[in-house]
Amino acid sequence: MDTTISLSKEQREMEKRAHERIPLPNTTINVTDGYIFCTALLDNISAYGVCLKNLPDTLYRNSENLTLFSQTGDELPVLHVRPQWERKEHSGKRIGARILNSSEKWLSFLNRCQPAQ
Repeated sequence: MDTTISLSKEQREMEKRAHERIPLPNTTINVTDGYIFCTALLDNISAYGVCLKNLPDTLYRNSENLTLFSQTGDELPVLHVRPQWERKEHSGKRIGARILNSSEKWLSFLNRCQPAQ
C-alpha cells in the first residue's frame, strides 16, 4: 500500500521555512514602492518575512524594495522589505518579501501576534 503524500509547491516551500508564519487575517497595511501607494492585506508574518495580498499588478515594477507602514502609525513599525516571489490571483498580486530592517520593535509586535498556546 502506497502512503506517499504529494505536497503542493506552496507546501514544499513552507517546509523549507526556518521561522514560523503567523496568520494575520483582515490586517491592512499601507504599501509604497516610492512611486505607487496602496493598501494591502497582511496574510502572514514571521521574524524575517511577510506575505502581502491584494496588491495592484503595477506595484514595484521599477523598484527593488517596498516600504510598509500601518494605518494608525502605532504598534506596527515601518518595515522595508524586498519581494522574493509573486503570484497573480483574482483579487490582485500576492507577494512574499524578506524584511530588511527587522528590529526589536518588530520582534515585539511579532510576539504580541503569537496565538495563545
